[in-house]
Amino acid sequence: MTKIKEFLNAFIEAERIAIAARQTTELDEYNSKLQLMNEFLIDSLINRFGMIPMTKLFDKDYYERVKDYPAPTKRHVYRIDEYKTNKNSTLHLCFVSEKTPDDWKEYHTLLIIQNHENNLTITSKFSYSDDETDNTKRWYFGGGEKEYMNILKGKYLLNKNALGELVKVNRFLEPSQDEDSMVMYNRDEL
Repeated sequence: MTKIKEFLNAFIEAERIAIAARQTTELDEYNSKLQLMNEFLIDSLINRFGMIPMTKLFDKDYYERVKDYPAPTKRHVYRIDEYKTNKNSTLHLCFVSEKTPDDWKEYHTLLIIQNHENNLTITSKFSYSDDETDNTKRWYFGGGEKEYMNILKGKYLLNKNALGELVKVNRFLEPSQDEDSMVMYNRDEL
């Protein structure tokens, strides 16, 4: 678990650094930091975290607006579940906050980490939200490996059955400001 947590924290820090670089007028620096962040991801997830390489700067008004913004903060890590898949490999489901969270603690993103070509890699991403037709929150597919995604009534959702067998739940921080997140956090399964 230590190796997984170190990998996840390194990604989160690389993401924070890329976000901070985007708020400067150093175009090459930003693209370089984004590339470092993208090294944690499989190809189909590259540029799926709200940032893309830039060929020109934003207008001056943007930099004027963001110059006094507080430094970006790292995502909160709430929980990491370990699964043994049907293919006898190991998955780690990492439940984290949104990028640059404030003190508000709620589930926002699920990152699936696994060995990919002999390296730890983030292979899938899901977002925790409702679909505006009801108040039930679900994990919506946001990119990456589609084997953990299921299409249900036109919605791209997490396929819990594809994960395999739950081996261990590791809880680190309660997502205490959101009731739905707390229910999910306290479950022994998804």
